[in-house]
Amino acid sequence: MKKHLIAALLLCGMLLSLCLASCNNNSEESSAAHSENSQTASAEESKENRALVPHLGKRDLGGFTLTFLACEPDGTFNTEQFAPEELNEEPFNDAVYNRNKRLTDEYNCYVDVVWTEGFGSYETKVENDILAGNADYNVLMTGIQTLGAIAEKRYLYDLNNIEGSNLHLNDEWWDKSADEAMTIEGMLFFATGDITVYDDQCTQCIFFNKDMIEAKGLDNPYQLVYDGDWTLDAMWEMCRAVAVAGGDGTMNMELDDTYGFVGAAFDTYKLIMGMDCPQIEKDSNGAPVVAIGNERNVNAFNKAYNFMSDRACNVYLEQYYRWDDYDNNYRVKEHFYIGQALFLADNVWAASYEKMRATTFNYGVLPTPKFDAEQERYVSAVDPYRFYAMAIPKVNDMDIDKVTFVLDAIAYLNKESVTPIYYEVTLKEKRFRDDDAPKMLDTIFANRCVDPSVIFNWDNCIQYYNSMLFGGQSVPAFMEANGEKLEDAMNQCIEELRAASNT
Repeated sequence: MKKHLIAALLLCGMLLSLCLASCNNNSEESSAAHSENSQTASAEESKENRALVPHLGKRDLGGFTLTFLACEPDGTFNTEQFAPEELNEEPFNDAVYNRNKRLTDEYNCYVDVVWTEGFGSYETKVENDILAGNADYNVLMTGIQTLGAIAEKRYLYDLNNIEGSNLHLNDEWWDKSADEAMTIEGMLFFATGDITVYDDQCTQCIFFNKDMIEAKGLDNPYQLVYDGDWTLDAMWEMCRAVAVAGGDGTMNMELDDTYGFVGAAFDTYKLIMGMDCPQIEKDSNGAPVVAIGNERNVNAFNKAYNFMSDRACNVYLEQYYRWDDYDNNYRVKEHFYIGQALFLADNVWAASYEKMRATTFNYGVLPTPKFDAEQERYVSAVDPYRFYAMAIPKVNDMDIDKVTFVLDAIAYLNKESVTPIYYEVTLKEKRFRDDDAPKMLDTIFANRCVDPSVIFNWDNCIQYYNSMLFGGQSVPAFMEANGEKLEDAMNQCIEELRAASNT
């Protein structure tokens, strides 16, 4: 009897334990489900409450319009990068249109642009507007040489010394490397980065005819880049291998002549920059120091001079025409477009030219060649006339708070949704036809040389190498005659910039 009683008690205990365990499990499952639902709701609520540009937060700008002053409205991607009027199924246009719409929806602000036709009229308009005390824009966006001239007249804010600024210039949507190069003694009057695509568009590169490389059995230039062996000597050797005079037996720019290299005299400067020899270096205080006469720079010029002067295989515009003879500029480049030249020096934006896109051969793109294989990195010069940056002019009633807020928001959103479209879809996929070109573009854009000497063009030093090329003058002799003038112009400019920074 006792055994039966004990067994019954044990059975009841087991059943009670099972019930309690079931209750616990149901409670835990219910708790877990509740927790999961809470987390989902919290995430959705967080997403809903998160600002479009997180570091700037939520804000109502009361219908504020940020208006850029720009020039050359017909430039490829130029009109579209500011304020497209409508969607048109072009990826870049639509990305910018949607960016502006997001800004309006989130911050109650708008983006607009007004235009001048050229750089000369641009500088004149800014000066007249500032002297008059009013303007129909609040941000400048144009080539850095034009901005340099405006800064020297004390018409721009120092972005590193501007009260109430919302610019986050050290963040990844600004080009810190280029901005540091444009900084003098801690003063920065214009900045670039994802705020524009014209910094990439106006970076120097070398186009090459892939079919000609294959037909002549030459080394693959892409592999030379990967191996660190893409040098000016290697490029020159290839130029000699393909150059052939036409029917008259003379290399005289007839279209039946086949050249190794076609370009312009200013490519001398760009080749020297590619050899990592800027005209100006900086001391420990960020002050510019003239470097043209340094031994390495002299050697780089001599190598570039000999290459450019080899008329048996190379040709540049000014050997036959004036530098501003734009019709014949294309006549020189025509050799490349019709497959009668191996290399063409130009900016990246040349990939968008109609004639480039109509070529019947396969072409590729390369960084500017190095001085020698020991040079640590490939370097690409920028076009100082059209390498775009933004600046804030000293006009009356400038709302620094709102202007810088929208500028930083645009740069941030461009990094997220506009630059990738330009870079990945438009540039890499539509303009180039192989898997190596995108890697070359990464190298080109990652290693730009922004030289302060040509930004401010002290003593017209942008033409120094051209003058030596045309006149056959050595660097030491030329600098003996011009070095002091360059130093004086540079020091005078720095004094003006200091005054501008403090007012």
